[in-house]
Amino acid sequence: MSDFLDGPKNYVFPLWRGQDSAFVVKRKDPVTGSYINYDSGTTAKVVFTAGTVEIEFPGVISGSQASFFIDDEDVEAVKHNSLWRLQFTINGSDRAPVVGKVSRKDAK
Repeated sequence: MSDFLDGPKNYVFPLWRGQDSAFVVKRKDPVTGSYINYDSGTTAKVVFTAGTVEIEFPGVISGSQASFFIDDEDVEAVKHNSLWRLQFTINGSDRAPVVGKVSRKDAK
């Protein structure tokens, strides 16, 4: 069973100067809607890309939940309109179920 039946979801990722950013992703069974645990050994990260520069922030997986935190000082390095993706590595295979662009709310 694939967790990504409909392909990646596309979202705008808002960031503000001087503010931390934190979010949680919970894994659901696409058929039953029940939360299910990530497989042992699964890793997660959020990746921001601007040109050839990539900035990665690791996630922490616990059960069905992957938690991410980006410190306000690290937010400064992420540019407006950068691409971003939520990336899981499952059994050695990279999957990006969520992608999009960054919207810097402090951009002029």
